Amino acid sequence: MRENFQKEIEVNIVGGGITFIKASVVKEIGLFDERYYIYGEELDLGYRSFLADYKMVVTSEAKVWHHHNWSRKNNKQHYFSYYYMNRAKILYFIKFALHKQLIIFLLKELFLFPVKVKWSHKTSDLKLIKYYYLGSYTEP
Repeated sequence: MRENFQKEIEVNIVGGGITFIKASVVKEIGLFDERYYIYGEELDLGYRSFLADYKMVVTSEAKVWHHHNWSRKNNKQHYFSYYYMNRAKILYFIKFALHKQLIIFLLKELFLFPVKVKWSHKTSDLKLIKYYYLGSYTEP
């Protein structure tokens, strides 16, 4: 079935751990924004690339291994990851003045609170909900 895939395809985002960037592009748009710390920095870089009219391309020829331990027993990984994922969303919305999207995100989070409580218990434990929402409401 591999023959059905294109060798290269233009995309809107590339994972931060597998990004190769020309030095000339870095000089123009800069490196990853350190305020993200982890998670979301590739979204920021991708958006800045888009604004500068650069294309992002992935190839089916590359092979990358990136390991995360997402088992239910690894609670600290869940707390850490979901805190920083939500923090990155807020930073992105604020940095690029996406106020409408920020309000929609926050309203959606409020509305989905009962679902998130059930999800956190299923994924890890109820303490996960604390870190999930702390990331959403902590100043980046």
